[in-house]
Amino acid sequence: MTLTRVSGAIGVDPDAPLIRSSDTAIRRVGLQPRFLPTGGGSDANIGNDKGIEAVNLGVGYKNVHSSNARAACDELRVVCGAGSTSEVA
Repeated sequence: MTLTRVSGAIGVDPDAPLIRSSDTAIRRVGLQPRFLPTGGGSDANIGNDKGIEAVNLGVGYKNVHSSNARAACDELRVVCGAGSTSEVA
């Protein structure tokens, strides 16, 4: 088996305009942003590899990509501009 790296890690400067505007937007909807490294590949990884600053915005999923995946309805509603509380599978 041969493994080939498709894209690198995302490394956007914490003081970059993209991070500052993301922080502002997240706080505006009443959420507390957390900036964390993640694994895997995404469009944001590919963009960064091409010199386009991009980040992934998560909305609190738990056990992503598993048969136990969960998302809090409240958080999804807040992110989408609505608002409430319960969990869905």
